[in-house]
Amino acid sequence: MDPYRRNLLKASLAVPASLCLPVGFSEAAAGVQTPAHARGIGGGISVCEPFITTELAALYRSGDCSLVEDRRAHAWAGRCLGSGRFAALLQDTTAERIARMDAATIRLQVLTLPAPGVQLFTADRAAALARSSNEQLAEICAGRPERFAGLATLAGPAAHAAQELEYACSLGLKGGVIHPGLQADATPLLPDSGILEAAAALAVPLYIDPVLVHGITEGSAYVTTVRLQLLSLIQSGVLDRYPGLQLVAGAAGEDLGEWIHRLDTIQDHGVLTGMEQWRRGTKPARRITDYLREQVYFTSRGMRGMESVRLAGAAVGAERLLFGSVYPEAAPFAPLPGQLQDEISSRQFFRDNAMQVFSIRESTRILA
Repeated sequence: MDPYRRNLLKASLAVPASLCLPVGFSEAAAGVQTPAHARGIGGGISVCEPFITTELAALYRSGDCSLVEDRRAHAWAGRCLGSGRFAALLQDTTAERIARMDAATIRLQVLTLPAPGVQLFTADRAAALARSSNEQLAEICAGRPERFAGLATLAGPAAHAAQELEYACSLGLKGGVIHPGLQADATPLLPDSGILEAAAALAVPLYIDPVLVHGITEGSAYVTTVRLQLLSLIQSGVLDRYPGLQLVAGAAGEDLGEWIHRLDTIQDHGVLTGMEQWRRGTKPARRITDYLREQVYFTSRGMRGMESVRLAGAAVGAERLLFGSVYPEAAPFAPLPGQLQDEISSRQFFRDNAMQVFSIRESTRILA
C-alpha cells in the first residue's frame, strides 16, 4: 500500500469496531428492519440483499480448488455460504423469503450475489458462472417483478465484464456489483474503466461490495474498504470522466457524518502528506465530499438505529441513503420520536431513492 493510501486510511477512514455491525454472513448476521411507520408508504425496498444459486453454493462447498484463484476466500465462502441453514435461506426466493419480507414490511428486494461472488474462481470459470447466475437471477426477477429486482455479477477481463453488464441489463437486471479486495494486499482494486464506462453508458449503478480483508475486525474492515475504494475512484479522475455514473456503497457506517466532516477538513487544510499528490496535478475537479453527495448512494449497513440514519442524511442528504436489512437476519431499529426529518425523507430512504437509482418503475403502482 502506498504512503498516501496508508495515511488516508489511518487519519480519515478509521471506524471503531464497536460501532459496526458484523457484515460477515453467518446465522448471527444482524441489520436494520423497517420500522412500523414504513408500512404507511406501502412497504420498503431493501437493497443489495444476498442471493446465491444452487450451482454456486455447491462450488463453494466443493473441495476441488483446481479452478479457484483465492483459496482462503473459497474456504470462507464454503463455511458461510455453501452449506447449512443460512445458505439454504439465501438460495430461496419463494415462500420462506417472501414470508420473511412480509414480516419485515419489505415489499421488494434488490438481489445480488454476496461477496466474494464468482471472482474467487479462475477467469474462464468466473465468466461462465457470472453468465449462469445472471440469467437465473433475471428469470427470478421477471417472474416476480413486484417482489424482486436484481444486480448483475461481473467477473473476468474488463472487456468481458463490460459485455456481461450490457447483456445482463438487456435481460432486465438493474446494474452491476463488483467485489474488490481479493488480493492479499488490503488495498482494494480499482475497477477497470471499461466497466465504469459501460455502466455510465447504460445509465445503471455499480454496487461496491468488498471482500472482507483477512485479519481485520470484519465490521470496520468492510466500511473502511468501501470508503478507500470510493476515494481511489475520486483520485483517479474516473468520476470526472463519467459524471453521470452512480455508485452504491455497500455500507455507510455508523460515523458517516464525522467522516464527511474529516474529508472537508483534509481538503481545506491539506493535513495529510498524501494530499500533495493532488496539489501536483491530480487535484479533483470538485470537492471530495461533492463527489460523494452527487455520485454515491450509501446503504444503511453498519447503522444501528434511526438516529444514525438521520445524521447520515444531514451529512449527504436524505436523497442519498438506501435502506438495506441484511437478509435473512435483521434487528429492528430502536423507535425514536422524530424518526427522519419528515415524511418525505422517510419515503426517500425506505422507497423512493431505490426506485430512482435502480429504475424500479414497473413497481411504482404496487409500492404507491
